[in-house]
Parts: sequence; structure tokens; C-alpha cells
Amino acid sequence: MIFIVFWTIATIPLMSPACRDEDMNVGYYSVDIPGYEEADYLNMLSSSNEEMQYNAICELTMSSDYDKVLMTDSLKGTAKYDSALMVYKKIVPFMQSQNSWVSSAAIRFISTFEYNRQEFLDFVLKNNNPSLNVQLEIIMDIIDDTTKNQGFLSQKISFLQQQPSWLLQNGSYLLMGVKDSISTVQLIHAYSDSNEEYKKLLILEVLKQHMTDTVFLFLANEWATTKNERIKKIIFQSLPNAKNQQLVIDWFAKHILLLETNMKEFISDLSSRELNGKLIALALEHGWKPASLPTKSTSPEYDGKPLLYIDLFENKYAEYATDSVKIKLTAAGKIVEDALLKDPQLKKEWLAFEKSMMKHPLPQEFTRQHQKLTETYLKQASELFQQYKIDTTISNDFLKETDNRTKELYKKKFRLKEE
Repeated sequence: MIFIVFWTIATIPLMSPACRDEDMNVGYYSVDIPGYEEADYLNMLSSSNEEMQYNAICELTMSSDYDKVLMTDSLKGTAKYDSALMVYKKIVPFMQSQNSWVSSAAIRFISTFEYNRQEFLDFVLKNNNPSLNVQLEIIMDIIDDTTKNQGFLSQKISFLQQQPSWLLQNGSYLLMGVKDSISTVQLIHAYSDSNEEYKKLLILEVLKQHMTDTVFLFLANEWATTKNERIKKIIFQSLPNAKNQQLVIDWFAKHILLLETNMKEFISDLSSRELNGKLIALALEHGWKPASLPTKSTSPEYDGKPLLYIDLFENKYAEYATDSVKIKLTAAGKIVEDALLKDPQLKKEWLAFEKSMMKHPLPQEFTRQHQKLTETYLKQASELFQQYKIDTTISNDFLKETDNRTKELYKKKFRLKEE
């Protein structure tokens, strides 16, 4: 069986005749040898044939529990832990292979580990191998990591910008977006100087992550003047990311019709952004009616009801949210509810809807009895796992999941039939 993994960055350009890196790989292809197990592929790593080294690393990548084992303290000193550590240590040196297929495959393998994560990040950020294989792999592996060394990250971005490769030059923008700080003025100039739409879109994505007042005002002006509808749409979606929320509110106050037209987008994200609550309240204060945006649902209790009321109810009575999230949800929801309660007609509508949807918590006596049963079950199950020497990674996960689901049950609320 041939194992293939494609990069997130489009691979079609890599297949083009214009791509002159002779060692370029377009994906991670490998030969799955019938009957071969982990030990056989580990032996293959010792081959002097670099293609066999590459193949072994790709096949070992499919065994995804190495990092989980290394991150489980209770497994230290066991044969399973020692085996996972041996595999990790065997592949780490291959990240420095002169063969770009081998080194990029090794980097991909090690990138899946939280074990020694900072050491890995420092290595790849300092890695200046000019291979497209290697650098594209590095970009994809670190783009979403929050523990990057900012100094090394700056050096990596600079290195990528100096490469002749179109992919690497433009891949540098992916890293700029997640950097703690950038020169927004330089990016604004680069945006203004560029005649390429793709370049402008890449820069917009970076600016969206660093929305200072200067950036907001620049983008607001660009939105008002550009004739490019794609850019206009991207900017509109980016403006709410501004660090200064008042700038956003003031801008939408001048574009109320635009706010109302896109109300569904703001309502659906009510649970995660307090700003959306303020924007919805702004629309309500300017006369927007929730009934103008009904829900289309197969559920009779939801179908035809105002989307805002449904989302607000779920926001206010979230069943599965953690306490820390509930505080955030309540802040956003309260802003909207306060705006509804200020309008006599909307107040009447909302309170009637809330009453019709109200659910009641589980009886306390049920919770107490069920909790005792669960505690007894978990204790007996733990003893059974130990008796049959079940792998602790399996037993611990099972017991933890059972306990978590029990706690979720107690947070649920069920509608009680009226007698």
C-alpha cells in the first residue's frame, strides 16, 4: 500500500517544470512492506541507502502513540516507554541529513511530539537548509505553535524572504501572522506597492492578526476605495479583529445596513466574542428586528424562531461550557439581553421565548445517588484493570472519560413535562 500525505500548501506548483530543486518531493510516499513491523523498520534506518532510511521514517510515522507514551509519566521505566524513547532518539539525528527527503521526513516525524518540543522548535527555526522540502515542512510544523522563540522566528522569516523560491518567500507571510509583533508600517507599504492580488491577500491575513489602530484605519480606507470585491470581503471580515473595539463599533454605526445584512455571522459567533454582543446590541438599538432572521431547522421547537433568541438562550444556559467560558459567554449574552429588555416589544418576545424553552436541572437526589454508583463503578473497574494488567494508558483514559461524562451529565438540564 502506498502511503501519501499532502501538504496544506498546494502541491501542484511543486510538480511544475519551473520547480528546479532536483531533490524535491511532492508528498510523503512510502512502500508498506507486508509482514514488516516496527523492529524491521528500525533496522532499515541503519541502511546506507537513503531511500530506505526515508521509507522507514515514513512508515514509523504511522505509529502515532510514541509521543503519548513519552508524555505519560506513569510509564517511565517500562519497556513501552523505553521503546518509544529509542525510536525518538534514532530519528532525531536524521533531521540533519543532507538528503532533503530524509531530513524533511524526520522533521515531520519529530514535529508530532510534544516531548522535547521547545528543543525541536529551536532546531527547526535555526535550520537554514535551502531545500524546499525541508523549509516547507518547517513552516507547516511551526505555524500554529504558540511556544516559538520570537528571536529565532524573526530570523526564520528573514531567511525565507531572502530565498529565490516563490513558495518560501510567500510562506514567510504565514509565519508573520503568528508572530508576537511585526512592522505593520512596512507591511502596509508592501501592500500598497504590490500589484499582485495574491500578495495583497497574504499581507491582509498578516495585518488581520496585528490589528492596531493604524492598521484598522488603513483597512477601513482600503475597503471604502478598492474595487476588488474579494479584497473588500476579506477586509470586512477582518475589521472586527481590531484591538480597539470602539473603532469597530464606531465604524459599524456608520454602516448599519451592512451590519444588519451580515447579522447571521455575528449571531453565530456570539458565544466566543464579546464584541459581537456589542454589535448585535448596536443593531437592535438602530431598529433591527430579530424576527427578520428566522431559523430553518428540522426541530419543531427551533424552526421559524428568531436565530438571535435561540443563540442567546443557548448562550445564557450553556450546558457543556466550563465555568471560565461561562463567564465569557454571559458577558456577551448579557449585552444582547440588556438591549432586548430596553425595548418593550422585544422584551415581551424574548421573555416569552425564554419561558417556552426553559429546562430544569436534574433532581439533586438523582445526582447524589448516581454519583455514589459511579464512584463504586470506577473503583471496581480500576481494580479489574489492575487484576488483568491492562495497559495504564488505556485504563487511565477510560476511567477519566467515564468520570468526565458523569460530570457532564450533572450539568445537563432536561425539560420536564407539565403535569
